[in-house]
Amino acid sequence: MTSPDMRAFWSRSRQSRVSITDGDDAEDTFTAEVDAAYTDTITP
Repeated sequence: MTSPDMRAFWSRSRQSRVSITDGDDAEDTFTAEVDAAYTDTITP
């Protein structure tokens, strides 16, 4: 998640992905993990 391209991709695609996979436990877990990685790389 330190790549600007990856961060931009996740930022743009997250809402669409969540709307498609919401309620699928495995997908929700994956999304939470990626969100955590995204958040961990935000410069304070």
